[in-house]
Amino acid sequence: AAGVTYAGAGKDVSIQQMREGVAVSSLGSVQFGGFWIRFVAKFIDGILLAIVEFGLNFLMLGSLTATGIEPGSGEVDPAQIGLILGTLAINLGIRIGYMTFMIGKWGATLGKMAVGLKVVTADGGAVSYPRALGRAFAEILSGLILLIGYIIAAFDSEKRSLHDHICSTRVIYKR
Repeated sequence: AAGVTYAGAGKDVSIQQMREGVAVSSLGSVQFGGFWIRFVAKFIDGILLAIVEFGLNFLMLGSLTATGIEPGSGEVDPAQIGLILGTLAINLGIRIGYMTFMIGKWGATLGKMAVGLKVVTADGGAVSYPRALGRAFAEILSGLILLIGYIIAAFDSEKRSLHDHICSTRVIYKR
């Protein structure tokens, strides 16, 4: 067929088929998760993480008002700044840990599970913990650049976001 390349001798044909979005013998028919369904999954994850982080933030930052420094007074307490930065670091750690553990263990976060999506490697295999960790950091990059890293999925033939490109992963519908 015109415009189609075929794997050379000794190359895994299923990898190329996965890249082209055709049926792969070990995966069956592959359907990639599109932008909007992934948005819903991310929204669900965001709500769940916000609940956990709200509780943590309430416990850790609730003591900030007990310092006696009036808001807007211009006074700065280094301990308060340290507590705020520490809380932000813990929140970031929770998000990275959540994404790494869930993708590494089950191939999906709770949001992706709720909408029937799964993260796989280019050949359809399970995502390892190191790759899941890299994907979590790459996902931060996707958000830092004005969410353009996420928006890419709307225009990509395999519905891949920037972090999927960086880590060679695909988001597919579970069978």
